[in-house]
Amino acid sequence: ARWPGSAAPDAEARQFIDTALSGSKIVADMSSGEIDMLEKFFRKVELRTGDVLMNQGDDVRDDEPGLYVTQGGELDVFVKVDTDKDEAGQYGKKVASYSGGGKLLGELAVLFRAPRAASVVATGD
Repeated sequence: ARWPGSAAPDAEARQFIDTALSGSKIVADMSSGEIDMLEKFFRKVELRTGDVLMNQGDDVRDDEPGLYVTQGGELDVFVKVDTDKDEAGQYGKKVASYSGGGKLLGELAVLFRAPRAASVVATGD
């Protein structure tokens, strides 16, 4: 497998991804071959505070990587529902936070071919 736009991940990167995937309840029961196929959906991005990783409602296309594993920093997850008014903020209501490395993000939209269920915004480098 190859990471889009870059060389195949080295052994250290593969181990990091495999560890994150094995910690996900959604992909934990997948075979190693199925997990290897998921690698094509990963891409490396660097975010600064305020950068948006994904927007709720966006589709993940086949030609667009859509899985992420955190290596550090802080991310907040927001969900906007129809009943949200201005008090919920630009991205909706904050429902979760991620800090540090090894967290898997984006698997629901990829595995179920569904729009993004939430927006994810960097809140710390």
